[in-house]
Amino acid sequence: MQKSTVCFKSRTGVCKTEAKISGGQQQQHRLFVSAARNFLGGRAFLNCPGKMGKPPRVIAHLALLLLFCVSASIADPADIKTRLQDLGVNQHVDIPPEGTKNPDVKLFDEPANISGKPVIVTVHLQILDINQIDDDSQDFSVTMYLRQQWKDPRLAFKDPKTSSLVLTDPSKIWVPDLMFLNEKEGRIHDITSNNAFIRIQKDGEVLYSTRLTVALSCPMDHSEFPMDEQICKISMESYAHRKDELVFIWNDDLEPVVINEKLTLDPFELQAYGYDYCTSNTTSGEFSCIVVELSFGRSALEQYLVLAYLPVAAMVIVAYLTLWVPERRGPRLICALSAFGVTALTAAVITTLDPDTNDSTALDCWAKWSVLFAFIPILAILVTGCGQMDIDDDAAKVVGTLNFPANSLFESAFVVFLPILFIIFNLVYWFYYYSNEGLDGLGAEKKFEF
Repeated sequence: MQKSTVCFKSRTGVCKTEAKISGGQQQQHRLFVSAARNFLGGRAFLNCPGKMGKPPRVIAHLALLLLFCVSASIADPADIKTRLQDLGVNQHVDIPPEGTKNPDVKLFDEPANISGKPVIVTVHLQILDINQIDDDSQDFSVTMYLRQQWKDPRLAFKDPKTSSLVLTDPSKIWVPDLMFLNEKEGRIHDITSNNAFIRIQKDGEVLYSTRLTVALSCPMDHSEFPMDEQICKISMESYAHRKDELVFIWNDDLEPVVINEKLTLDPFELQAYGYDYCTSNTTSGEFSCIVVELSFGRSALEQYLVLAYLPVAAMVIVAYLTLWVPERRGPRLICALSAFGVTALTAAVITTLDPDTNDSTALDCWAKWSVLFAFIPILAILVTGCGQMDIDDDAAKVVGTLNFPANSLFESAFVVFLPILFIIFNLVYWFYYYSNEGLDGLGAEKKFEF
């Protein structure tokens, strides 16, 4: 605001007393000077010696100085407003809300729980993409829109020309201190500008929207690999405010969790998802918590069938066929040993397909049992050759009827029961490991197929 200089002149025209005052003060000063002149006898009385001589002029100057001080002490409203704005002080940031527990706390340093009830923050989550699910590091990366909505009566305003206000700097007001419990790292997108905004309605309703990418830990169980299903969670809660201060709830007015239908999750696929509420108990108290559960199934089972299961199964069958080689035990044993060696080598190679885990996987189980089945023909040939257990007459008739190329009842039993045992093993194996739990694998209260 511009300042004016007021000068009090002597008889010779020299300015003896001067002061800088604002426009409003200058106007008040003129009024006081005019009243003083009228009271003391007008301009001639102030400027001419007259009959009263020197003392009246001194008194006049003293009176004018006194009136100027009084006028300067009267605050000009426009000047006050300007000075407060220069100091960054106004009714929105300097005065704590009525009913705030701590009167020393300034506005926006705490949630607006002036009614004694916790602030209710509704959350809406829109998952744009699930970028990576890593078996080795046991984490996954999600790009999402996170929208939080709450009401803060301290932000209510009345302006017929404005329906809402938009802020791009969340630090200007209080926002919920939501955090991801299982976060490893994350970032808010900032190309070409910071991807976050706050919209404030007239009644104080606040919408806080951010676009972010977070890497979240996902403890995995690979015991059923490659037919495993993994349940990964997105857990969110307040960092500092307990349940009696801040509560997160899902936005039931909208679909609380929305997932893009065109996700690329190789080697997984999203089978189901759900959302729920939880409470985090810590030494600091109870904190409101919300959670999203995602059920992922491995989509590359056909690939493992071609690369692992069928080659090992074929070598087991070859090892079994060595029992049908004619009577000479030397060639039969060589064939059985060769089949066993190739089976063991193939099993060792396919186990390298396992993820980096300490779990014993379903693929390991298949490899180990297959090696055992490939070793049984060797055992049958060796035991038959060493024991010389000839077949009796009745057993010989049976063997002859079935056309078994065996020289003993023991070897004939292997010929009959080995394929049966292998078939039974496969039925139990696939029934036990291959399951599509989908929704059943989720623990959330509300769950949906994807």
